[in-house]
Amino acid sequence: MADIVTALKKSDVMQGYVDIANGRVVLFGEDFSEDMADRDESEEERLEHVFSIEDQWQQYVALPNVYDEEKEIMRRFASDLEDADQRSVLLQVVQGSGAVARFERQLKKMLLTENWQLYMLEYLRNVARDWCEENAIEYEE
Repeated sequence: MADIVTALKKSDVMQGYVDIANGRVVLFGEDFSEDMADRDESEEERLEHVFSIEDQWQQYVALPNVYDEEKEIMRRFASDLEDADQRSVLLQVVQGSGAVARFERQLKKMLLTENWQLYMLEYLRNVARDWCEENAIEYEE
């Protein structure tokens, strides 16, 4: 499941897939593929792997892009804060365009960056677990 969580962290820039035949996670970005199980393969091996995937596409299941919900995740984090002032400020900064950058700056000012990272990691683990269950893919915690 760690590879799925890692792939979900990159889902804003790379599309992740799980090979249901062997449980391997593969990421695709612009002119790039990365097999999470074999990060040391050569460029030629990667290209060969891409063609292999195209030939057997039906055995791959796409991972969700969690960053499609990023503002909602930030809102939930802010709403869960005990400090009313912090909660209020963070809920304000997630409005409108540029929310992610404002949110991250505000987290630094409030010394909440580590709390956010832990929250996001737990969120990604839950998404990975739910996704595996929905797709009948075995996983290890």
